[in-house]
Amino acid sequence: MAWRELEYLGTAEAVQTAFDIARKTGSSPHTLLLFAARDRRNAVGMFDAYLSDPHVAIQEWSIRGPNQ
Repeated sequence: MAWRELEYLGTAEAVQTAFDIARKTGSSPHTLLLFAARDRRNAVGMFDAYLSDPHVAIQEWSIRGPNQ
């Protein structure tokens, strides 16, 4: 339920909160949150920072091409 609320907000703060939760819990950020973000450029920048964090384990589905 909280994920849906963050997706609905689509704000930079909601996206950052999702990445913070993912870092703390070891889970992946919810993909739909990235698509729902109002400021896509900022969301992609936050995702890049998340992926470059040495404490984040990147999983095979974290990075996919546009046709996959």
